[in-house]
Amino acid sequence: MAKWVEGARNIQPLGVAIARAISVESRLSEVSLERSEQVPSNLSFGMRLLGNKMEELAKVEGSLGRLNYQSLSPQQNKDGEVIEYRSTLVRRDY
Repeated sequence: MAKWVEGARNIQPLGVAIARAISVESRLSEVSLERSEQVPSNLSFGMRLLGNKMEELAKVEGSLGRLNYQSLSPQQNKDGEVIEYRSTLVRRDY
Protein backbone atom coordinates (compact mmCIF):
# COMPACT_ATOMS: atom_id res chain seq x y z
CA MET A 1 0.00 0.00 0.00
CA ALA A 2 2.80 2.45 0.91
CA LYS A 3 4.50 1.94 -2.47
CA TRP A 4 1.23 2.62 -4.25
CA VAL A 5 0.72 5.87 -2.30
CA GLU A 6 4.26 7.03 -3.11
CA GLY A 7 3.76 6.06 -6.74
CA ALA A 8 0.50 7.99 -6.92
CA ARG A 9 2.01 11.24 -5.57
CA ASN A 10 1.20 14.10 -7.92
CA ILE A 11 4.24 15.43 -9.79
CA GLN A 12 2.44 18.28 -11.58
CA PRO A 13 3.58 20.83 -8.93
CA LEU A 14 7.19 19.89 -9.74
CA GLY A 15 6.70 20.63 -13.43
CA VAL A 16 5.09 23.98 -12.64
CA ALA A 17 7.88 24.90 -10.18
CA ILE A 18 10.56 24.05 -12.75
CA ALA A 19 8.88 26.08 -15.50
CA ARG A 20 8.32 29.10 -13.24
CA ALA A 21 11.95 29.10 -12.10
CA ILE A 22 13.26 29.65 -15.63
CA SER A 23 13.61 33.27 -16.75
CA VAL A 24 12.23 34.53 -20.05
CA GLU A 25 15.78 34.83 -21.44
CA SER A 26 16.26 31.06 -21.18
CA ARG A 27 14.33 28.15 -22.68
CA LEU A 28 13.64 24.64 -21.54
CA SER A 29 14.06 22.31 -24.47
CA GLU A 30 13.57 19.11 -22.48
CA VAL A 31 12.34 18.10 -19.02
CA SER A 32 11.91 14.56 -17.76
CA LEU A 33 10.58 13.25 -14.45
CA GLU A 34 10.53 9.48 -14.05
CA ARG A 35 9.58 7.47 -10.98
CA SER A 36 11.92 4.84 -9.65
CA GLU A 37 10.34 1.39 -9.62
CA GLN A 38 12.39 0.35 -6.60
CA VAL A 39 11.75 3.54 -4.56
CA PRO A 40 8.61 5.26 -5.91
CA SER A 41 9.18 8.36 -3.78
CA ASN A 42 12.41 9.08 -5.74
CA LEU A 43 12.28 10.72 -9.15
CA SER A 44 14.88 10.79 -11.88
CA PHE A 45 15.00 14.40 -13.08
CA GLY A 46 16.57 15.61 -16.30
CA MET A 47 16.52 18.99 -17.98
CA ARG A 48 18.07 20.62 -21.03
CA LEU A 49 18.26 24.38 -20.79
CA LEU A 50 19.10 26.79 -23.60
CA GLY A 51 20.38 30.18 -22.58
CA ASN A 52 23.84 29.80 -21.05
CA LYS A 53 22.75 30.80 -17.51
CA MET A 54 24.05 28.55 -14.76
CA GLU A 55 22.12 30.53 -12.11
CA GLU A 56 18.93 29.08 -13.59
CA LEU A 57 19.92 25.72 -12.06
CA ALA A 58 20.07 27.27 -8.58
CA LYS A 59 16.60 28.75 -9.09
CA VAL A 60 15.22 25.37 -10.16
CA GLU A 61 16.81 23.58 -7.19
CA GLY A 62 15.45 26.26 -4.84
CA SER A 63 11.94 25.83 -6.25
CA LEU A 64 12.12 22.06 -5.86
CA GLY A 65 13.46 22.49 -2.33
CA ARG A 66 10.40 24.55 -1.40
CA LEU A 67 8.35 21.51 -2.44
CA ASN A 68 10.45 19.35 -0.05
CA TYR A 69 12.58 17.68 -2.75
CA GLN A 70 16.34 17.42 -2.50
CA SER A 71 18.68 16.74 -5.43
CA LEU A 72 21.03 13.80 -4.97
CA SER A 73 24.04 13.23 -7.20
CA PRO A 74 23.39 16.22 -9.46
CA GLN A 75 25.31 16.24 -12.73
CA GLN A 76 25.55 19.15 -15.09
CA ASN A 77 27.20 19.54 -18.46
CA LYS A 78 27.57 22.79 -20.35
CA ASP A 79 28.17 22.81 -24.10
CA GLY A 80 28.03 26.31 -25.53
CA GLU A 81 24.60 27.70 -24.72
CA VAL A 82 23.15 24.32 -23.78
CA ILE A 83 23.13 23.15 -20.16
CA GLU A 84 22.18 19.55 -19.43
CA TYR A 85 21.26 18.68 -15.85
CA ARG A 86 20.40 15.34 -14.22
CA SER A 87 19.77 14.32 -10.63
CA THR A 88 17.69 12.09 -8.40
CA LEU A 89 14.99 13.94 -6.50
CA VAL A 90 14.29 12.62 -3.03
CA ARG A 91 11.24 13.77 -1.10
CA ARG A 92 11.97 14.96 2.41
CA ASP A 93 9.01 14.40 4.71
CA TYR A 94 9.29 16.35 7.91
